[in-house]
Amino acid sequence: MIELEILSTSLGCSKCEHAMKVIRKVVAKYEGKVHVIETDVTEKPEKLIEFKVMSTPAIIINGKLVF
Repeated sequence: MIELEILSTSLGCSKCEHAMKVIRKVVAKYEGKVHVIETDVTEKPEKLIEFKVMSTPAIIINGKLVF
């Protein structure tokens, strides 16, 4: 199973919301094969440091920052 995590800043982040819409469409096509985790970095700022994220949204697949 593929683990896809999206790091966002808040519900008000328009770029983050748009990214989630796209991700939900892709995940729907691969139902059961992709596990999505949505992480609000205002609640878990250690994720920014762990992956050296400079801006959000950020996408992590199987533990590797890809966007």
